[in-house]
Amino acid sequence: MLFWIIRQIIISFIFIFTAHYIYNYFKKNLTVPKIKDLIKKYKKDVIALSGNLLSIIPQLILNQGIEFAEEELKWWLDVFGEDFYIEINRHGLEEEDHVNKILIDFSKKYNIKIVACNDVYYLNKEDSSAHDILLCIKQGEFKSTPIGRGRGKRFGYQNEEYYFKSQEEMKELFKDIPELISNIQEIIDKVEDFDLERDVVLPKFSVPEEFYEKNDIKESQNNYLKKITYAGAESKYEKIT
Repeated sequence: MLFWIIRQIIISFIFIFTAHYIYNYFKKNLTVPKIKDLIKKYKKDVIALSGNLLSIIPQLILNQGIEFAEEELKWWLDVFGEDFYIEINRHGLEEEDHVNKILIDFSKKYNIKIVACNDVYYLNKEDSSAHDILLCIKQGEFKSTPIGRGRGKRFGYQNEEYYFKSQEEMKELFKDIPELISNIQEIIDKVEDFDLERDVVLPKFSVPEEFYEKNDIKESQNNYLKKITYAGAESKYEKIT
């Protein structure tokens, strides 16, 4: 996971993420070493985190061994130095707990700070089922198909812990190692706070007078968009909940 520290670095992100997309879409055209060359070239003022369970270091721990994962971690540490952080997630998964123990050992061995993180794929805990249904639609699968890897399985998340947790929930989740929460502030302090030079440019369309908010065209457009969205839903579905 990468963050920019100053706004000038956004152009670097454009290059890095475009290359990453090309690699994922046309795997034969851009190799991982070439992507790493781009990351090294545009590393200035970029913060790097080790990533979640699906990222390269955790995946190396799970699938190839600690030695391979350690070599990968050392590459990121060499490139980013004090701007490289180890990410710890707690979603109640056994393999995640296993990875976390090794990552904590790495942090002690190489003096790398750790930060508490949480994957968010839906806003509220009760949205888990709706999100899982969307995944099924995307895959063309039934919800009854077991989640897992291999034949007869489908992709999905094993519990309801991938929602937007509050500060209090995160502090409770990491109460045994509270420095993981406080270390987040260090990253925040490194990131420049700035405003966009102009508002996001959206298509201009007329808004009926009853939806108009004085001196606030964006809110007026939002009011009207909400109205026609619900009207469209009511015409398509028998019941709106």
